[in-house]
Amino acid sequence: MEYSENILKRIKSALGRQFHRLVSIEKFDELNHKVVYIELDYYNNEPRFSIRHAFFDFKVDLRDSLIDFLLSSKKEDLEETFDVEGIIYSEEQRRVLDKLRKSDSETKSAYKILEDTKIEYSKSFNIGDTVYYNNYHGIITFKHQYVKGNQLWSIKAGETEHRYVKGTLLRKRKVEDLSNIPIDKELDKLSTEKLLKMYKRSMVRNRGIGSKKIKRILNEREHVQKRETKIINHTH
Repeated sequence: MEYSENILKRIKSALGRQFHRLVSIEKFDELNHKVVYIELDYYNNEPRFSIRHAFFDFKVDLRDSLIDFLLSSKKEDLEETFDVEGIIYSEEQRRVLDKLRKSDSETKSAYKILEDTKIEYSKSFNIGDTVYYNNYHGIITFKHQYVKGNQLWSIKAGETEHRYVKGTLLRKRKVEDLSNIPIDKELDKLSTEKLLKMYKRSMVRNRGIGSKKIKRILNEREHVQKRETKIINHTH
């Protein structure tokens, strides 16, 4: 529904980029609703999940939604209870929430959703994805088994391959799409090692902004292997 989207947009706008997942919306007092949500923050590019809450006055949103509900409902529908969760959640989502609340307290339900969120996050990667691991640039090379609430992966970072890394320790790293920039034929003749040195010098000259012409070529070059790959097996 339109008003459902408006309420969600308002919540996301107020809570900012760290808002990751809505857990529940409950009436708190005559003026406010308590919004419980999962926050996803990054420290040194490592994800951190937390349960947070905030308070919102939804009087105007609920009034407009109620008017829309009354105008669009049949007579028999008017006997149903009208609440904010009925606006925001689908019928299936409400069944899941009801099941969680019946089986446990609200707090434990939030922790269950938090754990489910972490599991989903750990599974959200694919082989070939560029990621941050321990704040280093890396690429996923292998998908291991699912163990103890975490999908495990192998990550190649420089000349070190980290095996059995938890997905909840990774952050997706966007590689700038420079495909619209024509490849400089003269630069393309140079070795990758030479281009890397030139790129670093361009970053120094331009206060951290490297040459896009050089970066365009480096994006298609493989890492320059100087030493034998070091393998680190992580145990959990």
